[in-house]
Amino acid sequence: MLEEFRRVVEGVSFAPARYTVVSTLSGGVAGAEFCTPEYWVRQVREAVRFADAVQCLAGQGVSAFLEVGPDAALSPMAARCLDDGAAVVPLQRREQDQTTTALRALAELFVQGTPVDWTKTLPGTSPRQVPLPTYAFQHERYWPAAVAGSKSAATDFGPDAGFWDVVERGDAEELSRVLEVSGDASLGEVVPALALWRRGRRERSEVEGWRYRAVWRPVGAGSGAGLGLSGRWLVVVPSGRGERNDIREVLAALSAAGAEVVPVEVNVGGLDRAELAVQLRELADGPVGVVSLLALGDDAGFVPSVGALVVVQALGDAGPASTRRSRGCRS
Repeated sequence: MLEEFRRVVEGVSFAPARYTVVSTLSGGVAGAEFCTPEYWVRQVREAVRFADAVQCLAGQGVSAFLEVGPDAALSPMAARCLDDGAAVVPLQRREQDQTTTALRALAELFVQGTPVDWTKTLPGTSPRQVPLPTYAFQHERYWPAAVAGSKSAATDFGPDAGFWDVVERGDAEELSRVLEVSGDASLGEVVPALALWRRGRRERSEVEGWRYRAVWRPVGAGSGAGLGLSGRWLVVVPSGRGERNDIREVLAALSAAGAEVVPVEVNVGGLDRAELAVQLRELADGPVGVVSLLALGDDAGFVPSVGALVVVQALGDAGPASTRRSRGCRS
């Protein structure tokens, strides 16, 4: 077999490699012998020095290894030859979609610090960077944010700034009040009190991070306040409530801001998505905005948020004439 193989490779034209090659025959950087038939005959016959080759690459400063092949056969072995900080990623995996697997491999290399030109990897898609997602409840990220500017982190105490201001001013009376110790307390009394105070602050901060906050900001009425509304606006109101003062005030404010107001009365007691879609479809032209005042209804058992959702669904059912220019539904 070796002699037959030699005759084959002797008919092959060799040229110097354009990139540095580490040989699994020698375990080091390949030289001129890499371009000879004898080298490839030895490659077939002699032992494969895989671990030596991988460690040679690591010694050259290589920290990312990409296995180019039909499966992840060599990646686990390479990882065992390297420190934990090295990235070892297979480009393909058997019986998995090739495009998805290749993109996943590039993404894994990217998040571990290897530069990837995504404009060439995903041509025509305009890739862009987006903020990392936060945890669902704490709304915090695992990765710490970089400290902007030259301000020392030691001078920014966040929620505890008031406490450290008391310490910096040397206000012993205020400090004893915060820690709930006597003014002549010993260090053995102050340290446990300080630890207790710190635990309490940390627990309160964590609980506050779990909460959702609704913030209302007043918006002035009229075009002079900068609203500048235009076009047709649908105002969905509970049936029979159109003469209520609060509803009339909303309609007047929208008109004063320049909107063409079209009230749409619906029966909140039997709110039907299909019937509302028919009402919206009968409009001559699509609205630029929708205001739902269904929350002002007082029918027993009616849930305003469900009513607003039905309005949005009915707008979609009504077709392009009612939705093509709509800016959204406000409840």
